[in-house]
Amino acid sequence: MRLLVCLLFTPTLAWAQQVELGVKGGYFLPAVQQFERTIVVSGPRGYAAAHFDARQNPGVVLGVDIAVWPLSNIGVDLAATLGRSDRSESGLNRTAVLSTLGVRLVGRKRIGETTFRLGVGPALIHMGGSAYDDGAAPYWSLAKRTLSGATLQGDITRTVGALRLRLGVEDALYRVTMSPVTAGTDTKRTPLQHDLALTAGVSVPLR
Repeated sequence: MRLLVCLLFTPTLAWAQQVELGVKGGYFLPAVQQFERTIVVSGPRGYAAAHFDARQNPGVVLGVDIAVWPLSNIGVDLAATLGRSDRSESGLNRTAVLSTLGVRLVGRKRIGETTFRLGVGPALIHMGGSAYDDGAAPYWSLAKRTLSGATLQGDITRTVGALRLRLGVEDALYRVTMSPVTAGTDTKRTPLQHDLALTAGVSVPLR
């Protein structure tokens, strides 16, 4: 009976002692133009080529993550971020909200009071806000949508007294998909997106 109790509760207690909560905020920096496309349209004077493009502008970002460390230097990180910025679309500016939810495999290295972490894993990226209301201009309008992608995370945590201060950078990678307007008259370029987040925050061990 005593052996059974040890087998049931000892792994749980060890697991609980290796849980870490992080909270952060900072600068949201989309590094790549979202799309550009050229469409051949007909008019009273014949056919003409029209150019449209869009990109996310810099803004602010908030985030939270929970890391579980079953091994001393290898763990799993569940992370969520919320970024707010303007989106420029062919001369118009409207508010965009981009949220990311991802799971990452994380490795860490401790040197004295400093811990270095690096993680990578799949993620879901949701595009929302008024900039993604499905409007009447199909050439550049995008409806609210959730895309699959990945995130890369690197940070440095420094213990200062009772606080664990953290500086980090995160890159959300995904590609915007767009429907063709008219077959044979639409050329579009949707490069791989790099939504960078430069953040500062704190981490708290959960015992």
